[in-house]
Order: sequence, then structure tokens, then C-alpha cells
Amino acid sequence: MGRPSQEAEFLAKERRGRAAKWFALGAGALAAGGAALWWDGQRISDDLGARFRAGDLGAADGPRYGRARRESIAGRAMVAGAAVLGAAAVALWW
Repeated sequence: MGRPSQEAEFLAKERRGRAAKWFALGAGALAAGGAALWWDGQRISDDLGARFRAGDLGAADGPRYGRARRESIAGRAMVAGAAVLGAAAVALWW
């Protein structure tokens, strides 16, 4: 009486399996978006670094530094979030 029936166990496992697929899909999307932001932030940072070495920076380039920093931080946070969602998907799948 204290133990759930086999049918209830099967349904619970099936629901966790469906949820795991959505968690994995979310993790993949979050990782892709985060990687794109991280890459773009690094690209802008590299461009600004090259312009600095060439002595070609102006006051108008200030906002680009902020953008590069924000995108890099946001991208890293999204990739970290994707790792957490991926771990949750594995835990649910198991």
C-alpha cells in the first residue's frame, strides 16, 4: 500500500523523460545563444585591441568597450546556465 503501483512509476518516469528532452533542448538553445554572444563580445574586444595597438582609438569607441564587456559576461552566464540545464536534463533522464 505504501509503494506506488508499477503503472504510476511508469507514468512518472515517462513524464521525467519528456521533461528531460525539453531541458536538453533549452540547454542547447541557451548554449548556442551564449556562445554567439561570447564570440561577438570577443570579436569586438579583439577589434578594439588591434585599434588600440595601432593608436587609432577615439572617444566614440567608449561605448563599444561596454558592449564587448556586457556581451562577454552575458554569453558566459548563458553558457553556465546551459550547463546547469544540461545537468538537470541528465538527472531527470536517469
